Amino acid sequence: MLERRPSGSCRRLRPSAPTRWASQRPTPTRCSRSIETTGCAKPKTRARSCRSSAIAFRRPSARSTRPSRAGSRQWPSAVAFDSPVKIAVVGGAGRVGATTLFQLVLEGVADELAVVDVVTDRAEGEILDLLHGTHLSHRVTFSGPGYEACDGADFVIITAGIPRKPDETRLDLLRKNVDNLRDNVLPTLSKYAGQAFIIMVANPADVLTYQAAIHGAFPADRVIGTGTLLDSTRLRSLLAARLQVDPRQVFAYMLGEHGDSQSAYLSGATVAGIPLQQFPGYSQALVDEVVNATRFGGAEVIKRKGGTFYAVAPMIVELIRAIKDDARQVLPVSTLLNGEFLDMRRVALSLPCVIGRQGRVQLVPPRLTDNEQAGLLKSYNVLREALESVGL
Repeated sequence: MLERRPSGSCRRLRPSAPTRWASQRPTPTRCSRSIETTGCAKPKTRARSCRSSAIAFRRPSARSTRPSRAGSRQWPSAVAFDSPVKIAVVGGAGRVGATTLFQLVLEGVADELAVVDVVTDRAEGEILDLLHGTHLSHRVTFSGPGYEACDGADFVIITAGIPRKPDETRLDLLRKNVDNLRDNVLPTLSKYAGQAFIIMVANPADVLTYQAAIHGAFPADRVIGTGTLLDSTRLRSLLAARLQVDPRQVFAYMLGEHGDSQSAYLSGATVAGIPLQQFPGYSQALVDEVVNATRFGGAEVIKRKGGTFYAVAPMIVELIRAIKDDARQVLPVSTLLNGEFLDMRRVALSLPCVIGRQGRVQLVPPRLTDNEQAGLLKSYNVLREALESVGL
């Protein structure tokens, strides 16, 4: 619940409480010294004349100070989001994290956003920057930048990781990011948000998804990696551009690893319900070109601008909406497998899944051609080798 503070000063929060910002529209704020100047991330102790009912510093509400969900408490198989939704973004000061936060604010998905990052000044800057635009978007409460802000979160989006270099594959990042997740991120999250949905975005996404799913502190069905949801989005967008149709009417998948071994599933692809191979303009050469551009599309963007995030953010929000709204949407996401399809075990990779309030409600086994099956199994073997190389 938002608080209105009478005419007075912006005052310092007690050290025990994470910094929080609340926004309310449309009352304007008039201060003798601006928020940007005083640096509300670290409020001044001196009195300032602030006549504002729109923005207030406040201590955590009853909702955010409730006991952590970590520990022995168990959720039912399906979660009802009847109360305000809280989403934490670990790595919120990075480019993917910040862009995702912006998308979440624009779409009004959450009531509270926790911006968590070890780079505290930048995280606080992101909070203020997002807060300043809430008059034109949605009412949101912000908290951060410490991990304690994750307490009570319904979703934790993990984007934190060592960045990928232009000539580096996702699997090259494996050991560095596995160590970081094991030693830092997972132990801390299990303390504050042990029963939240974990949305794994950091690379290598499939390896880190598997590591989080078997960690033991999180229900495995609620650990979901974005996996080839991004690659499938790229594939559909590129096919639509070449065929000159609405991308929302293109349905095709990239499956397996979110990386170089990903495998295209096109035998069941359609455009507005019409099989892809029967659609005007189709050719095998066109498809081969698009699949190649999809497989290496991320590396191409990284080479030119240093990172990918504009396609990533809406993809993450789509996944969260499917869970939050119990949409039962079929999405190609990375989840834990133990022999459910093609006897692939002890791995997390992307297959079409029904996504709802349980997380992964069920797997939807695709009817693959022999070549498609061989490609998927090759991707599985690549991931198993990677997992074994770090003892997973």
